[in-house]
Amino acid sequence: MDFFVSVSGYEGQPTTIVGGLDEETNILVIAGRMKTFQTARIKGREDISVVSNLGLPDVDFQFRDEHMREAIIAYQNRTLLNTITLDPALKQLDPRSVFEKDDIKEGKQTYRILPTISNGQLAVLIACGFCELQARIMSAQVSLDEMNDLYDAGGESDLYDAYTI
Repeated sequence: MDFFVSVSGYEGQPTTIVGGLDEETNILVIAGRMKTFQTARIKGREDISVVSNLGLPDVDFQFRDEHMREAIIAYQNRTLLNTITLDPALKQLDPRSVFEKDDIKEGKQTYRILPTISNGQLAVLIACGFCELQARIMSAQVSLDEMNDLYDAGGESDLYDAYTI
């Protein structure tokens, strides 16, 4: 799954990064930064998801402030599991230095975003959050497909055998 993330409203120039998620390995690759700020779907490349913190007309996922916690956790998990790769030319977009743990509210860790966060650093966090959401959707689809296969097989499938005693 390929995507681009366009972010504006934070430090520095508006930024569009390009990335992809390998659905089999769950590896997220941030491959580059576009030379121009992308605000619309790319003609001829309708298969690329459009992600942004702006209310763009072609957006597939609009990042909002309430998504920040999940994006940070997704970034931290990908870093720990080594399932994120940033092109070496984009090292300055690594967001690890622009957030810190803040407090625990309602049993959940909260984070403080430093005012120095750049559009590019936020774009990387958004990419992580978006890919986590997509991974959940793909996992649910696989489960539905397996249940459908079980139903179609009338109980005679490998999935059914795994759950029988």
